Amino acid sequence: MSRISLGIGLSRHSIINDPSALSGLILWYDFTKADTLRQDRDGTGAVTANNDPVEWARNLANETNILGSFARSEASGSSYGGIFKTGGAGGQSYLQFAETDSDNSHGLRSGFIAADATDDGGVASDKFSDVSLNVSNLTIIQVLKHDDSVIEEEDISLFINGYPAVGGDTNSFQFNASKNMTTEKFGMGYVVAAGGINFESNVANDTLDTNLHAMVMRSTSGANNMTLQVDGVVQTDIDTPDDRTMKFDRSTGVTTNLGGSAMLSIGGDFTGGVNLVKSWRGAIYETIIYSRFITDEELASLEVYFAGKYGITFS
Repeated sequence: MSRISLGIGLSRHSIINDPSALSGLILWYDFTKADTLRQDRDGTGAVTANNDPVEWARNLANETNILGSFARSEASGSSYGGIFKTGGAGGQSYLQFAETDSDNSHGLRSGFIAADATDDGGVASDKFSDVSLNVSNLTIIQVLKHDDSVIEEEDISLFINGYPAVGGDTNSFQFNASKNMTTEKFGMGYVVAAGGINFESNVANDTLDTNLHAMVMRSTSGANNMTLQVDGVVQTDIDTPDDRTMKFDRSTGVTTNLGGSAMLSIGGDFTGGVNLVKSWRGAIYETIIYSRFITDEELASLEVYFAGKYGITFS
């Protein structure tokens, strides 16, 4: 199936210890924390050293309902999952995914992958998550870098698939962080899939360089209120988000476990089934989702956190 890819009370000088200081945190994968990672996809085998394989990672989000309790590789072996690397930006560790453009197997996934959703981080056998996400009230953040200055089409760092909570509408919603095949830009945003991919809305920035970046997509109701910031700089492409709600249980549209099921993936795209389609060629340090629009003041506090941790300069 073809895809149109998408883009993603504190003061500026406040210091927070981590993203969990803000409410609404439903997903937080922090690959700088080795104790949240495992070498084996069954959640065993401590990660302790540079180049250790990572086939399982824990979601550190602190809300009652979160977007999956863990993510894991599609299979066991060094070709899957990620590679733990030390000595990254700010002395932090990170996960390396694809190392070449032809690598299509690295990545971590969570959701309706197997017959029992709990096998892949779900809350029940027939439900990935109790979370509901409103497209017009959302924040998605990734701290990442690409290994070269040419981001390939469908070079995907984040993918989310859910279903709208409206009667009779079983079309899936898909959030991506990837290169847009039409605009030739990298960005974050969403599409609606209905027998194919219909472009709904995106925010995008010019092709990334090889430096570490904090990508922040925020969406709130109203005209031009879906924006993307790269290291604090608001990009020129802005859109008006739909007032729709994404859900992640089987009752809202998914009738089979594979092929368009409710799920997410980091470092690659598992859409359409169990196998990864395209890996992110580069490093991912953190992936964060809030089930609400975080304020400018709250975002400024996160920038202080990212600047201190990674040495990112925010404008």
